[in-house]
Amino acid sequence: MYISLTRNILYLPLALFYFLLSLPLFFINLCIPRKK
Repeated sequence: MYISLTRNILYLPLALFYFLLSLPLFFINLCIPRKK
């Protein structure tokens, strides 16, 4: 119980961090072909 709780606390910020990193990259990949 304690180990799974600490895992959730650790994985949630990591998931949000990678999600926020992937959003700008996704929009950049959408915008670059339109400019060229």
